[in-house]
Amino acid sequence: MPNIEPKDMVQLTRSAKARAARAIEDVHLAYYAKGGIRDLEDKLSEQKGAASRHIFALAIYASENAETLEEAIAQFQALCAYAEARYKQEHDVVNLKEVLPTWAVFKSNILRGMREYGLDPIEYRSEGAFRVAMQRQQEQLGLPSPPKLTQRAIDKALSTTVTYGPVRTLLSQILFECQSLKRSKQKDAEAVLRETMARLSQLVDQRKAG
Repeated sequence: MPNIEPKDMVQLTRSAKARAARAIEDVHLAYYAKGGIRDLEDKLSEQKGAASRHIFALAIYASENAETLEEAIAQFQALCAYAEARYKQEHDVVNLKEVLPTWAVFKSNILRGMREYGLDPIEYRSEGAFRVAMQRQQEQLGLPSPPKLTQRAIDKALSTTVTYGPVRTLLSQILFECQSLKRSKQKDAEAVLRETMARLSQLVDQRKAG
């Protein structure tokens, strides 16, 4: 057998080498044996897929019975809330996440896809396909984000241009909050700011604006 030891590797005794070789072979057997780790992982994946279909069907139902995505989100949350309350009562459960963590994970992922990425469940054949679409959007938006500025830093930056303190404080608060807008709410935020800008333009001294 050729020498497989890197030059900078600690020199091992024959007994130590045999122990190491045996360890990895035993892990191989544990992984590939019938009923071993790989089989259990495959079975677990199938079971998760089956479980996800039930809650994803609720998301699709919500979307089918809503006019907008926002209404679908509210409908889905209401369906989940009812199901959770009923389950807690029927099974005498206090903390649902501890007793049924899979439900919480699937619900959270679906809501995140709808809220942050604007994904409509009705457009996807399964929760898995929905999740893949969300991951792709995450990758597309995966450019490093600039560090979030504190409100104090924003206020300091505005101090040389906005001299009236109360207005500067409010403006710095607005800019601070705008760093954390939900993707699904960006258009709403834009509308609010446009309306505010239109109202403020009536208060501007046009002699100074020029």
